[in-house]
Amino acid sequence: MVELMSQKSPWLHCLSNEDCLIYVFENPSEWPDEWKRCWQEKYGSEFDKVYAEWQKITPFTRTQKAYDLADRFGVEKDHIPCMVFMDNSNKNRILEIPFVSNKADYHKYFSKLFACVHNAVDAPSGSRLEKLQLEYYTQFGPIGFYRPRWRDGLNLYGNGAQ
Repeated sequence: MVELMSQKSPWLHCLSNEDCLIYVFENPSEWPDEWKRCWQEKYGSEFDKVYAEWQKITPFTRTQKAYDLADRFGVEKDHIPCMVFMDNSNKNRILEIPFVSNKADYHKYFSKLFACVHNAVDAPSGSRLEKLQLEYYTQFGPIGFYRPRWRDGLNLYGNGAQ
């Protein structure tokens, strides 16, 4: 998965468009210049501070951050890697969708998955996850490990605040 994100991040970014924000824990030292410019625009005057923090990411801290997030989302460790989708109307409710395990299937899988995401974004706020689940089943079917899983009532802030 790390290899896919490192080598194919521009492709994934184009697939996800503005419909979906993808979080990746990766040291930016080998990013292309256009990625750095993109984040400079998004962060503005805070960019240098954020970039300095990103440069501290190692394979260990990347893994640690992924597992910390999994704990907050209630994702079982054996379900990683996966994608977690939230609807802005209720951030305590998520839809967890695992990745395919065969690297040869990544291109086809992510192309279809983000087509599902694009179709779900048009649904009214509050029903996007249901629409995404329906789109997912239409494309992939509810087979084996690749069945999306719901999580409700999560404390994503880790401190009792919701």
